[in-house]
Amino acid sequence: MKIILKCLVLLQEYKLFFFLSLNNKEKLLFNKIIMLTTFISLDLLFLIPEIFLIFSIIIILIYSIFISTKYTLLNNKKYNTPIITTIITNLIIFTSFILIILYSQNLTNFQILFNGQFIISYYTQIGKIFIFGITILCLLTFNSYLKNNQINNYEYLILILISILSICLLLNTNDLLHYYIIIELQSLCFYTITALKKNNIYSSEAGLKYFILGSIISGLLLLGIALLYGMTGLTNLKELSIFLLTTTSNKLIIFSFILIYTSLLFKLTIAPFHIWAPDVYEGTPSIITLFFNSVPKFSLLLIFIKILNVVFFNFINIWQILLTINILLSLIIATFNTFKQYKIKRFLIFSSMTHIGYIILGITTGTIEGIQSAFVYLIIYLLSILNIWSIYSYLNNKIKYLSDLSYLYSYNKTLGLSFIITMFSMAGVPPMAGFLAKFYSFFVCIENNFILLACIGILLSIICLFYYIRFLKIIYFEKTNNFLILTHNLSKTTAFVISLTSILLIYLFINPSPIFILAHKLALSLCL
Repeated sequence: MKIILKCLVLLQEYKLFFFLSLNNKEKLLFNKIIMLTTFISLDLLFLIPEIFLIFSIIIILIYSIFISTKYTLLNNKKYNTPIITTIITNLIIFTSFILIILYSQNLTNFQILFNGQFIISYYTQIGKIFIFGITILCLLTFNSYLKNNQINNYEYLILILISILSICLLLNTNDLLHYYIIIELQSLCFYTITALKKNNIYSSEAGLKYFILGSIISGLLLLGIALLYGMTGLTNLKELSIFLLTTTSNKLIIFSFILIYTSLLFKLTIAPFHIWAPDVYEGTPSIITLFFNSVPKFSLLLIFIKILNVVFFNFINIWQILLTINILLSLIIATFNTFKQYKIKRFLIFSSMTHIGYIILGITTGTIEGIQSAFVYLIIYLLSILNIWSIYSYLNNKIKYLSDLSYLYSYNKTLGLSFIITMFSMAGVPPMAGFLAKFYSFFVCIENNFILLACIGILLSIICLFYYIRFLKIIYFEKTNNFLILTHNLSKTTAFVISLTSILLIYLFINPSPIFILAHKLALSLCL
């Protein structure tokens, strides 16, 4: 990176010698060309990871077309998806290294690109590194899932790569209109990925439901942005934040905010806009559900915080009330619906809704500490779902109901222990990292005089503890004479993901300082 910057400086120095030999018109034209070249070079320099992903997608598409044609013509059913999976995984790893190099060269300082359309900040770079890390862990599990189920649709892996590109662009952009376009690109990938098992009626139904409801919400998002632009003439987030800070409350602006706010709640599956999630996620293959519940949630939460605490901070009295109502609805509805579930997958879906409510609990305060608590909880929550969904995707064909978990201990004692560790972390039982996440969220709420909200959250957390303890009873104390028989062994990559996440859930309780420091820096970078 230093070599590139030195070359640009030398180009500027060489320009002086050539400039003297030109006439006035040629000098004017030459200045415009040099300014354009320098502008593009310097701006594109900070978008190297995204550019690399774009070219990689194009190359993989061409490569996969030839593979598909070859095997179709030969009528060969050879399973070749791991080739594409390995390529995509290596590309993401290489892109992560590019981001780390950029960070090491002090290029993560705040930068404004393309006249304010894109920004580079601490939260964008660290956020992308974190997203790439989660994606790598998901792909390690994804590879074994495709192999065990003999799924040979490489197109879905390319769609995942496109969705990762859209998430990176979503973090970089600083314009509401770009938000809409990028979220639509991401959603189009997810609509298709949801129906991965096209011969399965539940998977097809999930894809159709997600497409219809997602399209309606996208329309509401576009309407909210259009109304806001009509009232202010602005779509840039920085300019909007300055304008709205000096503007008195306007009914049309408030209405546009509610539309944007509602669309983001739908994406985050927060009540009462969660109705679609149980049916869609249940019909979606388990490994895709793992991806849905991890990578997009992180980026959407960043955008959600930025919209509330930067753009619409002047309306804090309004969105604090709305957010409090939505949190209480999410916690109450999800908690009591979880008791009714007998299927593991639906149980995990409603359980994730409660955790989303706890994540945004701190955001309600409108403080840096509250946003920090949200990031702490989110990171620990992502580690938990990576563990639990990796185990479930491996056992998906044999275990569907809660009572089936009684076979788990007799089949593999290590998997049973890892399952219990994760469940206790999600319940907030020490010495698991989930305890620190919940404790810090409640502490921030009490410190900022949201005592009633914190008390209700603590009460519901205690209630949640009972259905998490139920897993301990089923796995270790319910006897069964049957044995779990699987046709495939646990892959080394899946075992690595399960082991790593289990160890981190215990380690972060013993030494939580790294995650707290990271969350604090993310919160400061996002709001300043």
